[in-house]
Amino acid sequence: MSFTQHFKAYTIFAFLGYSPWLLFLISYKNKNFVSFIKSDPLFYNFAIFSFFLFFLSYLFHFLFPGARLRYILPSASGLIFLSTLPIYYYIKQNYLPGNLKIFFLKILPIINLILLVIGFIYFSFSKYKPEKIFYTFYFLFFSINLIVLFKKFSSPKYFFAFLLSIVLLLKTLYVSFYYPLHKEEMNHFRNGAFKIANIVGNKELYLCQTTPHHLLYYLKYKYKLVPHIYYLKTCSNLPKNSFILFREDNISEDILKNYKIYPLKIRTKNYFLVSS
Repeated sequence: MSFTQHFKAYTIFAFLGYSPWLLFLISYKNKNFVSFIKSDPLFYNFAIFSFFLFFLSYLFHFLFPGARLRYILPSASGLIFLSTLPIYYYIKQNYLPGNLKIFFLKILPIINLILLVIGFIYFSFSKYKPEKIFYTFYFLFFSINLIVLFKKFSSPKYFFAFLLSIVLLLKTLYVSFYYPLHKEEMNHFRNGAFKIANIVGNKELYLCQTTPHHLLYYLKYKYKLVPHIYYLKTCSNLPKNSFILFREDNISEDILKNYKIYPLKIRTKNYFLVSS
C-alpha cells in the first residue's frame, strides 16, 4: 500500500465515517465552550484524556502504511467523547452558533437535495436498478432535507435529531443499494469459486502455499463445491490427477511450460489453476 492509498483509507475515509460529528470539534475554538469545560474538572479531565486516547493512537497507526482503519476503533471512543461534549453543551445552553445553523440547516440540506436529484437522474439511465426499499428510503431522505430547508428550527434537540436521522438514512441507503449490487454484479470470490469448481469437477484441489480465505469459504463451506481441499507446504512435486491453485508470484516457469494452465483473475489478484 502506497502512502497516498494509506492516507486516503486512513484519513479521508475516517473523516467521512465519523461525519458530521467530527465537525463539532470546531467548537473547541469557542471561548464560551472552553470556559464551560474548564469550569468542571470532570469534563476538563475527560476531554484531555479523550484527546490523548485518540490522537496518540491515530498518530502511531498513521506512521505504518498498510494499517487498516479498523485498527483505530478501540481508541475511537476518545473521538466520540470529544464530539459529544459540544453537543451536550449546546443542548444544555439551548443555543446553537450561527455558523452551525447556516451549514447544517441550510447548506447541508441544499447539497443533499442536489445530490439526490443527480442520483435520481443517474438511476433512471443506469442498467442496474435498485430495489424498491431503496427508493422508499431515498424519498424519505429527500423529504427530511426539504422540510429542514424550509422550516426554522430553534431548539438544538431538533437540530441533532436531524443530523442523527440523516446519518441513519445514509447508512441505510448505502446498505440497501450496495449489498444487492454486490450480490448481483460484484461478488468476485463467489464467481471465482464457481469457475474453479467447474474446472476441478470431482478431482481434488490443492493450494500451493496460499490460503485464499474468501475462495475457501465459497468452495468448501458455503456451497460445498469442492469438498476435498488440501494445503501444500512445498510445490516441487505436484500431486497427480488433481488440480493445484497457485498465486501469480509463486508459480515457476517450468510449471507454466509443462502443465495445462487455467489463468484466473479474481478481483485484483491473478491465480493459476494447474492440471496435473
